[in-house]
Amino acid sequence: MTEEHTQRTIKTALGPLCLMATDADGERHAEWLRRVAEIAATSETARELFARAGLSGCPIRFVGLGIGTGGDFHHLHGIRLNPFASSFSLATTLVHETTHLEQYHLGLDEFRPGISLADYLLETCISEAAAFTLETEARWEMSRTYRGRWATGYAASPLLCLNMDWQMLRQDNPQTRAAARAAAFKAFFSDVLGESYETRSLARLQGQPAEKIREMLTAPSRPREEYDALLAANGLPGLRDALPDLDWNAPFWCGMSYLGARKLKAIIAEKCPDLADKVPLPPVSHHVPRPLYYLAATYAFSIPVLKPFL
Repeated sequence: MTEEHTQRTIKTALGPLCLMATDADGERHAEWLRRVAEIAATSETARELFARAGLSGCPIRFVGLGIGTGGDFHHLHGIRLNPFASSFSLATTLVHETTHLEQYHLGLDEFRPGISLADYLLETCISEAAAFTLETEARWEMSRTYRGRWATGYAASPLLCLNMDWQMLRQDNPQTRAAARAAAFKAFFSDVLGESYETRSLARLQGQPAEKIREMLTAPSRPREEYDALLAANGLPGLRDALPDLDWNAPFWCGMSYLGARKLKAIIAEKCPDLADKVPLPPVSHHVPRPLYYLAATYAFSIPVLKPFL
């Protein structure tokens, strides 16, 4: 199958996308992508994001990524989707990874050159919170056509789904949609997802050479007010209006767990011992593992919230 044929196959759903596949799997991969595109096209959030982010110029491949990984994005290889996931899950994953594609173009990238350590940790959380927020909203919209699929999001991001439900079930209008996005965005920082990405960030940091850690520790930080404009361009305008307590310097937003802070301190002491006590580290935002909170919340609210979708 030629690239031109692949583009024609899915044009009716999302416009021409560039699919990179082997000759042997090209036809099958194009059919998978066509199905994913049809599902994603039922979401207004997805359609706007794909057009805004320039998805038509990003290569999309189906690659076995292991259990629990729906997809990923890197500017060198484009978007990769796991063919072992369901079409509906891949559609929501495509939204998530396209959000990262747009963030890369905007400069909200945890791997950008010259990034400081504080920005690396904060931008990982901000970029993932935005991606999961838009993915959750798109999942909500897709579930109207593919009824019953909304509930599948609870296993991965319970607090985000609960917050989106709480707002969207009240009334579906632009005002409540903005409030729902803000609530879901904030929920990421209390959700088990936030803690899992903190762990991932520290693992990546552990694998960096000492020279890179030193460079990050001494690099200047990005002005925090820039994040509002970056998120607005990334599809989340007006967050500060909807979240009066939003403060990128406050521990809730830029802080770490107690165990994460200890791990970070140990990494710096190992890689750059001469800087261990000379550079400020992110504040500790909580001591109790956050999964305890979301388990209680899910138990208390999931039954009445999920009922309309089952």
